[in-house]
Amino acid sequence: QLPRRLQALGVRWAGSSVAVGTVRQEPTEPLVPTATLTYDTLRFAEFEDFPETAEPVWILGRKYSVFTEKDEILSDVASRLWFTYRKNFPAIGGTGPTSDTGWGCMLRCGQMIFAQALVCRHLGRDWRWARRKRQPDSYLGVLSAFIDRKDSCYSIHQIAQMGVGEGKSVGQWYGPNTVAQVLKYVPAAHGPGVLARGLHTRGAGLSSSPGLGGLLSAAAAEVSSQRLGPATSGPGASRRSWLPASPPPLMPSVATGPAHYASAQLCMRRAHGLCCSARKLAVFDTWSALAVHIAMDNTVVMDDIRRLCRSSLASAGAAAGPSDASRHCNGCPAGPEADRPAPWRPLVLLIPLRLGLTDINEAYVETLKRCFTLPQSLGVIGGKPNSAHYFIGYVGEELIYLDPHTTQPAVDAVDGGCIPDESFHCQHPPSRMGIAELDPSIAVGFFCETEDDFADWCRQVRELSQLGGALPMFELVEQQPTHLAGPDALNLSVGESRAPWPQAGVWLP
Repeated sequence: QLPRRLQALGVRWAGSSVAVGTVRQEPTEPLVPTATLTYDTLRFAEFEDFPETAEPVWILGRKYSVFTEKDEILSDVASRLWFTYRKNFPAIGGTGPTSDTGWGCMLRCGQMIFAQALVCRHLGRDWRWARRKRQPDSYLGVLSAFIDRKDSCYSIHQIAQMGVGEGKSVGQWYGPNTVAQVLKYVPAAHGPGVLARGLHTRGAGLSSSPGLGGLLSAAAAEVSSQRLGPATSGPGASRRSWLPASPPPLMPSVATGPAHYASAQLCMRRAHGLCCSARKLAVFDTWSALAVHIAMDNTVVMDDIRRLCRSSLASAGAAAGPSDASRHCNGCPAGPEADRPAPWRPLVLLIPLRLGLTDINEAYVETLKRCFTLPQSLGVIGGKPNSAHYFIGYVGEELIYLDPHTTQPAVDAVDGGCIPDESFHCQHPPSRMGIAELDPSIAVGFFCETEDDFADWCRQVRELSQLGGALPMFELVEQQPTHLAGPDALNLSVGESRAPWPQAGVWLP
């Protein structure tokens, strides 16, 4: 059946040109000039259109009819940012992989669900993308944050290296819970706590010289503990330097050995670069000013979220490091800081869940579908074992998703700062799969731009808990239950397909 599926994609069958897992090019006549298609992508190639059904199509809180609004459906899907495998991007960490094919699918799905939050934040849910149509400057700002470069705020470089700091090696497959936890810290990557953790992580592989790891750890601690330096001059003078006001006391000298000294100097130069990069990230993060909350143990604590969203961006950033857990609760300031009035920061709420043991429990299916009908919906990241998808809606008993399993060349800005953006939008009908095929380990996302949006979301969640014959997927409570562990305690293996995990609880009115 493979030749027929290739033809459905407009690709001519050429016998031996098809290798296991990919469609390769003939030397004399290229079959696929710009993309490598995996079998997982081809599986749904024959489903080129939505079925003609009276069932409504739901896409991220919007309801459509296949009979009268097919063009609107495709336009809505094409307007979502589509992040796939890429190749030939700058090496991650300087010497790491230059492609994420085979391991980065969940990271790409994490990018997609987070990009949808930024689109809602800066462009609005009604914004639509069209080929060769001039887009607002804010669109370029959102897209550039995900370009495959080390200095892009939400690039795969940033996410993969933040994952290293949480125990995941670059190139290791992520589950929904892991990527949600890592995404929590990426927007706050301007704080000294994250900088120090990044220094510890990156310093481990820079040199094998004896004692260098300890030296770098001391330098990282020094950077983290320093007060902010004096205000910088010129544009942006209100910002303060992240660099320490004086050199770390353990700066090596030539007396410690030429090789050791040279390696340590290299480490410190890279530390300086990390400081500068962190300051650059703060510019974009201030623009978005997002509050990211990860609801653990199947429980959404409303009081925690309110305190997080009413805290200042600086306070949330300061909580990015685990050492601040005693003063912050899931990024929320505790004590006197919590009482200071502040404007509501837009909320990105990610809820890692496990809806069964090896297969999804049918009792959760209806509730999962209803999540896509909420206007605050960002979709769901999940998929099948070791194969991640970004689910954006459903029709009947099928989930609609964007598939990252297509390898495309890396894209960078061209002259004038413009970004060729057509490869970041899925311009063909999206893929579908039966809900019963879904792996039970998922993460559900929601975006509440205002406090009223959050109150409305809570109201609708309570209404969903009254669905007859359906089990709620998570618990909604006002205060954190005393039996739960601190929300900043990370367990990156929990919620993955290969780890035991209790099924979801109940919603409380």
